[in-house]
Amino acid sequence: LLTFEATLQPEGTALLNWTSQNESNLAYYIVEKSINGVQWNQLTRQTAGGTGHSYTVTDPRPGTNFTYYRLRLVNQNNNYNYSPIRRIGTEENLQAGLQLFPNPLLDNTLHFEYQTPITGVLLIKIYDYLGREHAVLVRNVTKGNNPFYFELKNLASGFYILQVIQEKETQQVKFVKR
Repeated sequence: LLTFEATLQPEGTALLNWTSQNESNLAYYIVEKSINGVQWNQLTRQTAGGTGHSYTVTDPRPGTNFTYYRLRLVNQNNNYNYSPIRRIGTEENLQAGLQLFPNPLLDNTLHFEYQTPITGVLLIKIYDYLGREHAVLVRNVTKGNNPFYFELKNLASGFYILQVIQEKETQQVKFVKR
């Protein structure tokens, strides 16, 4: 892979371009798309053309804020590598959002991202399904995406609710700890 670029077009589509130098062992490319840079979905598949090819793919519906793209380069024996990730978009119309992953938790680490249109203070709470409060934390957040990692070693296996509050905005997500 020589180049890989993603460009937001004036009409609102995303234009993806890449060029290759040598594709002798390459079977195909999978163009992947994500709205958070963690969870990826296949946008399209492109057969490798040989030596020194250029490719262009258009995404007619990129996200409203940031959209991330990458290429999965799959060779003849189904092994693969990834290209660098490319991002398009702006924080202009950023809405508050909460995403937790993986769910269920695979270990004792709770990982979530809070996306906010404003800088401020975030109140973080964890409840069990009976409404009992297990954790209360206060963290500063900045406009944009804010990743968080918390160790939950003392939290028993079960169903929980992660709640975040910033000013008048409250969001919550259910999760399972095994």
